[in-house]
Amino acid sequence: MTWKYSNKNQYLNLVRQFPLIPINSRDQHAEAVLMIKSLALKDGMSVAEGDYFDVLSQLIETYEKREIRQTHLTPNSALNYLMEQNGLCQAEIVMISGMRKSHISEFLAGKRGLPKTAAAKLGARFKVDPMLFLPKVEPVEIRTTNRRTLKRAVGS
Repeated sequence: MTWKYSNKNQYLNLVRQFPLIPINSRDQHAEAVLMIKSLALKDGMSVAEGDYFDVLSQLIETYEKREIRQTHLTPNSALNYLMEQNGLCQAEIVMISGMRKSHISEFLAGKRGLPKTAAAKLGARFKVDPMLFLPKVEPVEIRTTNRRTLKRAVGS
């Protein structure tokens, strides 16, 4: 096998630090991410470092696709989760949000939404994006060949 690196030991040293094998645990994933970060922070990567970086990135991506499941939180389940993690009860959420207790109960039950001001207050309290507490809106595509209709649709 011929090496395209002027210093093949540089590549082999990286492999010794973190072998290029499938990632199968959270600990391995955490170590791999640290390795990637250390390489990414370098001013300039050598060819060997760049190749190692590419392969390790693929291994990380494969692990994340397989193991890290994205959860699609509803606004009310997000608040429930944050309340649980922070040891808060509904009465405290009432104080933070400025809403009535019955409204918070209905929100947590998924029966009503939150006003934007309450979402903003909760976002500030939990240090998260207030959009987490608002319903997700699907983008709407407008197709038209009539410029007047398009201008009215976008409010121009």
